[in-house]
Amino acid sequence: NNGYYFGSSPSYILSLSGITPSINLKKLERYVRYDFKSMHIDNETFINNIRSLSFATNLIIDSNGNAKTSTYFYKHKNIEFSDTSGIANIVKQSIVKSLKRRMRSDKPIAFLLSGGIDSTSLCYLASKELGKKITCFSVGTTDQRYDESDNIDRTISELKCDHFYVRPEIDAQNVSNRLIEFSKEFLSPLPGQNYLLYAELNNLIKLKGYSVVISGHGGDELFGGYFIHHNFYVKSLKGTNEFKSGLCDFDKYIKPQLRNKNLA
Repeated sequence: NNGYYFGSSPSYILSLSGITPSINLKKLERYVRYDFKSMHIDNETFINNIRSLSFATNLIIDSNGNAKTSTYFYKHKNIEFSDTSGIANIVKQSIVKSLKRRMRSDKPIAFLLSGGIDSTSLCYLASKELGKKITCFSVGTTDQRYDESDNIDRTISELKCDHFYVRPEIDAQNVSNRLIEFSKEFLSPLPGQNYLLYAELNNLIKLKGYSVVISGHGGDELFGGYFIHHNFYVKSLKGTNEFKSGLCDFDKYIKPQLRNKNLA
């Protein structure tokens, strides 16, 4: 209707616009082939005629209905260091500053503690650097492949903070109901099975009276924890002066580390 509808999810946009949804079969086929890694390589959604706004992007619409985009929060700053301690200090101070800002809440705050370096660092900094009394939640598991309880228990002992192990009960019927709820809300397949566990964990935290949760999510993206994050970073440089050097760094430092040569 010569206008724009904007919302946080496709289902919300459909309710505003009254459009009858049709499935984006090409997007769905790519998801089946390449799983969640393919979900954000473009601005298409799983519903035709609904597009997503790129991360860190403003959509500007003028009085004539013309739209343009501009990116924000994207500034490269080259700093020379004689040793890694200078880098480590800047990273630490940046995290502390960001954490302090996000802990300004009039609601109870909970921390997710997985036992990994990202969440452990946040809990430690909040407690030791900011002097906050924190409460942590962890997923309890008997699966030795994912059991980080030794690291978790050492952290809790060091910080002397309140802590709860949460063991969500996810049976077949529960999973089925959750998948239906997710599909109706986001009109999208589940990005990964860990999303189910994460949803259950947050639901149990909410039942304990906490409405603000801080986690280490984003650490892998920020520090390039996996190959795909380096892919996305190089792609984000396209159209900038840094693209050529970024691609050269990728070829020099990342490609030699790949064990699956089909990814090179």
